[in-house]
Amino acid sequence: MSESAPMRDLATGGFRSQPWHSKSCGPTAVVALLFVLFSLAAWLLDATVSRDVAQGAIAVMFAIVAALLTFDVLTIGTRRSLATPSRMAVAVTLGSIPLLLMAIDVSLRFGSDISLYYGEAYSRDSNVASRARVLTGTAAVVAIALPLLLVVASIATTRLLRTSPSANLVQSVLFALYGVSALSSALVAMLWLTALNFSFLIFGFLVALIAVVFVGDASAYHVGREFGSCKLAPRISPTITWEGLVAGMIGSGLALLLPLLLPIVVITSSGFLWGPPLGLHIAFLYCGLLMALGAAIAVVGTSGELFASWFKRHAGVEGSGGMMPSKGGVMDRLDSLIPNLAIFSAIIFGLLRPLG
Repeated sequence: MSESAPMRDLATGGFRSQPWHSKSCGPTAVVALLFVLFSLAAWLLDATVSRDVAQGAIAVMFAIVAALLTFDVLTIGTRRSLATPSRMAVAVTLGSIPLLLMAIDVSLRFGSDISLYYGEAYSRDSNVASRARVLTGTAAVVAIALPLLLVVASIATTRLLRTSPSANLVQSVLFALYGVSALSSALVAMLWLTALNFSFLIFGFLVALIAVVFVGDASAYHVGREFGSCKLAPRISPTITWEGLVAGMIGSGLALLLPLLLPIVVITSSGFLWGPPLGLHIAFLYCGLLMALGAAIAVVGTSGELFASWFKRHAGVEGSGGMMPSKGGVMDRLDSLIPNLAIFSAIIFGLLRPLG
């Protein structure tokens, strides 16, 4: 499909001839705020009520997001040819995966407690601890490999089956599984953190990641719209530019660096550590690492946005807007976050592995 070819817009039922970009800041900011508020609410539940209640609330949130994403993806990929009850049934089925993982986690925890109680109680060398280390290593591989395999499978399906209703359905399900697998791996990482009494890290990591991705998206959108002229991948998305990508990298880096800049300078310059001038050099090093990490998050987010654009372009749809007409849909709110969640999960599992 050429860049100027009109594509069907599900929100209006007609066709648009002009490029349309759904990365508007308003809906994305609302979604990010809802994630932040829910995370804080779960944190309060963990502190005041029960850890199991907090974990259940987090699992329900991920299940709802997974179901909405699946419904939106099926609406786009099948061009509404699949009946609404069928789309809802698939969405509920895939959306229940986080709840199933939560149930498995509870069962494994219960089994581990029983094994430790009747076996070698509280022994770090017990079979339970060994299995936990193996599981964390395996989960780290699955967290990053499964979404990538689903991306490859989705593209391969397009190449092999070409354009047909069955191909569109299979590709839509694969794309939905790509998003659900990333969400699920992030959920499992959070459950592991709470099991090791690191619950306070869950909300800090999640809120920071959402904020950095949002700032990067907003920076890329505004700079790309106003100053973008060099298309990054015009055959996939005519709206993503190199200028926008660079702005997103800088914006994400600053979003990660600025809140930590003062603590870094104060700590590294303190006399009880390094003091000047060595402390100043170390502060510059830390600032550079944070900027690089923020830039990497923006690059990963852009790859997710390109994959979502490729999916819509293959389906012949310009605006997703299935669940939120004229606002870009659930998929456009999460396309940059999904691959970052997968990498975030793999990093968390890697950090937890020595603690297993």
